[in-house]
Amino acid sequence: MPETAPTGGAPAERLIQAVELAHRHARLDVAFAAALAQGRPQVVAAAGDQALLTADLVPRLCRALTAGELPTLMPALDAFDGTAPPGTWLGVPLRYADGSVYGVLACFGRRTGRPLDQTDVEFLDYLAGTVTAELTHARRRLRWREELCEVIDREDLSIACQPIIDLREERVAGLEGLARFSGGLRPDEAFAAARELGLGVELEALAIRQALDVLPHLSANQYLSINVSPGVALRLAREGEDLDRLPFRRVVLELTENTAVDSYPELRSELDPLRLKGLRLAIDDAGAGYSSMRHIVEFRPDFIKVDRSLVQGVAADRARRMAISSFVLLALDSGAKTVAEGVETYDDLSALLDLGIDAAQGYLLGRPSSDPTCIAGWSRSARTPVTCTPLSRAT
Repeated sequence: MPETAPTGGAPAERLIQAVELAHRHARLDVAFAAALAQGRPQVVAAAGDQALLTADLVPRLCRALTAGELPTLMPALDAFDGTAPPGTWLGVPLRYADGSVYGVLACFGRRTGRPLDQTDVEFLDYLAGTVTAELTHARRRLRWREELCEVIDREDLSIACQPIIDLREERVAGLEGLARFSGGLRPDEAFAAARELGLGVELEALAIRQALDVLPHLSANQYLSINVSPGVALRLAREGEDLDRLPFRRVVLELTENTAVDSYPELRSELDPLRLKGLRLAIDDAGAGYSSMRHIVEFRPDFIKVDRSLVQGVAADRARRMAISSFVLLALDSGAKTVAEGVETYDDLSALLDLGIDAAQGYLLGRPSSDPTCIAGWSRSARTPVTCTPLSRAT
């Protein structure tokens, strides 16, 4: 059986172009693309005399073609089905990247200005191939929308925490709350898809609400760090719905660079009153792109989190050490603290200590976990040195 096709919304631009090119090339009365939605073909794009695309003709032709009962080219269609008007038929399946059938790209006419042959079939097949990627992307978007709407409606999102270690005092200074999804959804893919589909605010707000539930389990001198895009940070600052429960001095908002800041002065003016109440800002993934550096300059954050792409391999790479040193100097000048992300080796940790990094997180120091026992252990480590860590070897 052909897969259900996404047919909602406007037809894809390349699909419209393919239909128009097929119409001009074949010189038949009408060209169309039909999707096999719930097994019943629906015309999603057409060019020419659409009056010929009757409600009974399109399903009959499309089903016959995809089932292999109808050739791709028939100069005399009435030889196949006496109930159809006589004419010329040219059609090929439209497929997704995995080979499953989306629908049909076809031309039909009661007369033609020239004889059609296998070359015309091959041209139509070529046009069908040009829209494969777009159709596959549209199907993926539909699936993402259904999954993400279900996640948001059911609040089916959990939080794993990863410890942030103060390298000088060798204690757990705070935890970063990381969203986790059931069903194998990768967080980075889920949030990227949500932003693309206009669901980013809802999904991030859900993650923030879930992360705040961790706060009561932390020691009084620990903070909870939460990722938030600039757009969601602006909404939170304006509406305040998700800030009611915030003990500001124990929360750090990590500004990501997934979306651009439309107006730095506007976002600063909204966040400044909250920062006066104790809310702290971190710039996430510093060094991963231009936006993070601009965020540092514009917001003068409390924390600069150096991206794992600079951290991993720093012990053996002079360029990485120089880059991280520049962030350390920038932090000293602005009164911020530096946090190295993605620490996975003893050598890199030792190099970070030599460079003056204040804190670190990564698999070497603690993997993300939602286990209450782990969180309780990290909470107890707020005032006492961390045990069973490689810090003693690094120093």
